[in-house]
Amino acid sequence: MLGEIACRMEKGTYTLSSLAAGLGISQNSLLLRLELMERLGHVVRLRPCTPPSAGKACSRCPGGCFGSGGAVHIAGYTLTAKGRRLCRR
Repeated sequence: MLGEIACRMEKGTYTLSSLAAGLGISQNSLLLRLELMERLGHVVRLRPCTPPSAGKACSRCPGGCFGSGGAVHIAGYTLTAKGRRLCRR
């Protein structure tokens, strides 16, 4: 299952719900696996971001998050070199 998660992550960007649905598991189950992958060094968790000001896109987020005057909490995971090797097994 960890290899399948890594392969999907390598192919594109997913929301937690879409990745979980594609794998046929719950979001909670996916989060547990992502936490395990993080401990094993397969993924790195990205910090949540806070856009610089309302209505401006955050430069750190791939999709560019937008604020409405308050903090926007978006976090993600990115594969490490070790995680990419998981996909190639």
